[in-house]
Amino acid sequence: MTGEKADSFRGASAGGLEDDADRPNRAQSWPIVAIVAILLSMVVSAIAGFAYIEHERAHAATIATELDHVRSYRFGVTNQMESATGYAATGNTALLKTFFAASDLAGENVQAVRLLAARSTTRPHADPLTIVRQLNGLWSRSIGLSRRGARAEADALLTSPEAVEALARIRSQLARYETEARDRQAEHDRRLAFAWHLVIGIQIIGGLLSVAGLALTYRHVSRDARRRRQAMRQAEILFHMADVLQSASGQEDANAVLGATARRLLPQLSGALYLFSSARDRLVLSTAWNEHEGDATPATILASECWAVKRGKVQANLRSGDALRCEHHQGSGAAIEVPMVARGEVHGLIRFSAAGPAQDQELAEAATLISALTDAVSLALSNIALRDKLRSQALKDPLTGLYNRRYMEDSLQRFVSLSQRSGTPASVVLIDLDHFKKLNDDHGHLIGDTILRAVAETVSGTLRESDIACRYGGEELLVILPDCALADAVYKAEVIRARIETLSNVHGVRVTASLGVASSPENSNTVQDLILQADTALYEAKRGGRNCVQAAAARPNSLELSVAA
Repeated sequence: MTGEKADSFRGASAGGLEDDADRPNRAQSWPIVAIVAILLSMVVSAIAGFAYIEHERAHAATIATELDHVRSYRFGVTNQMESATGYAATGNTALLKTFFAASDLAGENVQAVRLLAARSTTRPHADPLTIVRQLNGLWSRSIGLSRRGARAEADALLTSPEAVEALARIRSQLARYETEARDRQAEHDRRLAFAWHLVIGIQIIGGLLSVAGLALTYRHVSRDARRRRQAMRQAEILFHMADVLQSASGQEDANAVLGATARRLLPQLSGALYLFSSARDRLVLSTAWNEHEGDATPATILASECWAVKRGKVQANLRSGDALRCEHHQGSGAAIEVPMVARGEVHGLIRFSAAGPAQDQELAEAATLISALTDAVSLALSNIALRDKLRSQALKDPLTGLYNRRYMEDSLQRFVSLSQRSGTPASVVLIDLDHFKKLNDDHGHLIGDTILRAVAETVSGTLRESDIACRYGGEELLVILPDCALADAVYKAEVIRARIETLSNVHGVRVTASLGVASSPENSNTVQDLILQADTALYEAKRGGRNCVQAAAARPNSLELSVAA
């Protein structure tokens, strides 16, 4: 029931309050989602960054290897030239070994030169490998001439402009290849450094964002923990209220418990409790608490003017918007009205109102707590009403609604005993309807019961709150008048007799009553004797012509005491 009531706060039919209760859950969930997203981004960026770094590192290593091959190729070509020139000049055969070793070294690194030549941004006039092959031809011819002893010719061949130009061109081209390779290597190094800085920066930023998210999550978790502690405290207060309400002896006790609990749970809201009248056509104010200045708390609410009662659901009379409002709602403030439903029946209404600029928001935030409070009070008040009903059934006459004879005897014994101890008078009026048997015979028992109920209502309407009206038996009623002397009781009895007689005009039949009055201690000091004295006086009224009041005769002891006084 609590969940249904809380949900109805949010419906448009109940006034359109927003679902603010879900906002804290959404607010505390998004930092966690953000942290997870940040961590995933950090992992993905780290993997991608390290893959890129490894890629750039591999490229840089490849370029470094290519540079080593180019250097080795250049070294081999240079050694070939020097060893060929030395052999032509000296004829030292050891230089031939050097020449052929350098030729092998150049041949081993020729593939790297091809790759660099293919990647080069500048295109030479001649392929460097072609130039090297031309040089190899010159060097081979020079070595052949030197072996045949024609060293001068060999030396002239090696120092010819063709050979010098070719060597210079190959050296220049290889130097250009090295420069381009080093430029590419430097570019890869820059990319590598940038990638390192980017990955580290992303990790640092992600770490800072994660720390910020964790801090934010901690704040939300702490706030949620506070809410949970507050909810537990509120639940303890509600349980305590329910426990205390079980001990409430009546509606006044329930009002006091409800007011005290509402002031603790919802100190910022004013409230009021309304209960149905006996006719169930209106709600009567039973208690109110925390009333704000300017609160328009009506004393009664017509059931036909209250949507909460008519629909059996929560009604929000909001300050803003064009939402449906109850006809009885007064003023420009916001109020929420919750029907108290227990055992399938509406027992009353709890009304909460707020003051200030954020009235709608305050009521929306308190929706769940108001619903729980109403549920607890509804069941307790239902139990009190059921208990009062059972007590009333045990103490009251079902036809007339007056107290029964057993209650009369207990009450009269109490008042007579008090009269004996304190000397305070207590009187009884015994009422008997005249010719009631004939009225039943002539008009039927249905009319007779109606007349009897009307007489009972007339008698009750004539009495004070301290007076007690009872059904003594059949058509006889007995009224106990505490703190009322005999003369005053006779006057009261005469008023009752006159009002009973007016019922004749209402029901169209002759309705009169004879009344006997007796008082303690003036007429008797015991319950039995007091009733006997009133019954005797009633008999005298019957003998005197009915429709009159007769007082009991004073006791002799009472007269003697009066004379002595």
